[in-house]
Amino acid sequence: MAKRFVTVQQALDMVLNMSDDEDPEIVVLPPANTGDVTDEEENDENLNISQPEVLDVAGEVEVHTNKMEASQVEQSEGANAPKKGKTAKSASVKMTYSKPCLFDENYPLLADKSPIELFESLRYANQKLNHSFSLSVSNLEVFLGIILLSGYHTLPQEALYWSQDEDVGLAFISKKMSRNRFQEINRFLHLADNAKLDKSDKLAKIRPFLNIIEHNLQQFGVFSEHLSIDEQMVPYYGHHTTKMYMRGKPVKFGMKVWVLASTERHPFAFDVYTGKDGTRSRKLGKRVLEKLTVILQNVCNHAIYFDNFFSSTTLCRKLSDKGLQCTGTIRMNRTENCPLTEPVLLKKSDRGTYQTFSDGQVVVCQWNDNKPVCVVSNHETVEPLISVRQWSAKKKTLMNLPQPHMIALYNKKCFPA
Repeated sequence: MAKRFVTVQQALDMVLNMSDDEDPEIVVLPPANTGDVTDEEENDENLNISQPEVLDVAGEVEVHTNKMEASQVEQSEGANAPKKGKTAKSASVKMTYSKPCLFDENYPLLADKSPIELFESLRYANQKLNHSFSLSVSNLEVFLGIILLSGYHTLPQEALYWSQDEDVGLAFISKKMSRNRFQEINRFLHLADNAKLDKSDKLAKIRPFLNIIEHNLQQFGVFSEHLSIDEQMVPYYGHHTTKMYMRGKPVKFGMKVWVLASTERHPFAFDVYTGKDGTRSRKLGKRVLEKLTVILQNVCNHAIYFDNFFSSTTLCRKLSDKGLQCTGTIRMNRTENCPLTEPVLLKKSDRGTYQTFSDGQVVVCQWNDNKPVCVVSNHETVEPLISVRQWSAKKKTLMNLPQPHMIALYNKKCFPA
């Protein structure tokens, strides 16, 4: 005797209401595979899916019972024959599948994965109720290749890469991956679990990826002696709360990133600026400097160079106490009343004129070039002077000018924005 149900709960309700002489068994049946394509499915010959579709999914629930007729009970003999008035209901319910799982055969890479790991591999697609989505390593490589190609071969619209027009379409892209497949991967490819996002972090959806990049940049340690901290603009024209407009920069619209790099332009650490953090206890420049330099294991082996956004005589003293050497341009209002000549007056003097002051720990030097330049350092000196050839707009010729050593070293070591 067999009876089918749609849910397991319905089958359990039937088992609990059975008589004592029945032996129930619940069987979960596989779905019928007719091979027909529904209206919601698409046949795309260009799809490059390396693994077959999983078809062994549970279907209806069927309950099997071995109920004996009354005449059969009377004819039963031996010790196994049920005794009148002493029959008992079966205490166990068996759950069996009529078709074995094919992970070992068709999905060798998933054979050793737990159910949790299998679920998390396509988490976002499952969250969007798309359980048929699959992604192989080869598909992901092709997808990333198309993304990289679109960075230097730009077209007005994404769909034009699959256009049949000779002036825009790229045949080698459409042969590797169809447009629908690319858009499907682009929709479900996520770098973080949406259920565990830090709402206070504006970059929470890409934070794991940023952490991986920064970890790889530091995999060999900070091996450069001379380091520079400055801001960099990453072009971005979409909509995001962290997008900024920077007047006077080559890239005016985009994301501002603080970068700690060597003078050979190898980045070691970075921090994307996401706006005010709600605290005024420390200035932004100081917070950025402390956050980026925390990766230095032995600060005595390095020298930091930065511009006037970060530097002050107070900061240079604090870094000197920690053993970290630093040099940077400085604004006049951050020199702590150092008796320097006003820039307007110094500009009227001859080019190459300089003045310097020191308290024994920090040196401040002001030098007149095309306009006055002021530099502070806790480890460099003014001498020896260096002769540099500068163009004089007034005399229409090149001139040899004396330049303080600390200013020349700053120009050489500071990573340009």
